[in-house]
Amino acid sequence: MAYIELTGQKNTRDLGGIVTLDGKHIKRRRLIRSGRITELTAADISILLARYQLRTVVDFRAPKEISEYPDPRWGIVEHYDLPVLSDAALGFTKNDNTGNTVLDALTGMAAAPGFSALEYMKENYRKLINEGQARGAYRHFFELLLAQKDGSLLYHCNGGKDRTGLATVFLLTALGVSWQVIYEDFLQTNVYLRPVLEQSLAKLPEKYQNERAREMVKALFLVDDVYLQTAREEMCKAAGTPLYYVQNVLGVDETKMELLQKLYLE
Repeated sequence: MAYIELTGQKNTRDLGGIVTLDGKHIKRRRLIRSGRITELTAADISILLARYQLRTVVDFRAPKEISEYPDPRWGIVEHYDLPVLSDAALGFTKNDNTGNTVLDALTGMAAAPGFSALEYMKENYRKLINEGQARGAYRHFFELLLAQKDGSLLYHCNGGKDRTGLATVFLLTALGVSWQVIYEDFLQTNVYLRPVLEQSLAKLPEKYQNERAREMVKALFLVDDVYLQTAREEMCKAAGTPLYYVQNVLGVDETKMELLQKLYLE
């Protein structure tokens, strides 16, 4: 896995180089995980289009997130909106009296008595594994991966850590990567986003300068190993193992796994 240095997005990584259980490597410049790409600079875009031969972008965000920060469109690049969870599932349609933005809705939610940012995130991970919309979006994601014969495919959500993180868990599982490597890749987000979090907390508007709102913002920037453990538990409940979940729930059977490995391993 190689970090991609971009000015406008600090959690973009090339999965190339990750080693599988049988000693193969993921090909470089084929699979890119990222956070929101709205703020990419012209130089960033040039890196993705020229150096990485970007041909497909997959956006896992909910409609409200997309409407606030729509992805840029580049002529040669195919773009797919695959909302993994709805606005309602994420809580964006609640607390309308606190404001109109996603951050307003989330920090308004955090102000409710007894609210826990950790429990909110764990519940979202359960939804990412169990809800029909999430499963359908991830199935479509694999269809796009199977159709990507050349160039690179970039997939992202807002922070590039939860919906994108689980997409990576599913993908690495299908490619035959060990759970330990999957776990390490999942937590790597914190290395890249912790400095960005500190900057963001310092710049929060006055209305968000309270402990609960700050805890929610931290949960939006960073991952916790309990998130992945929660997802793993739900996958095992649904199908027995993470591999069986990918095969039997997401529909990536052995034939599709073999094709994925031919496309993306060397």
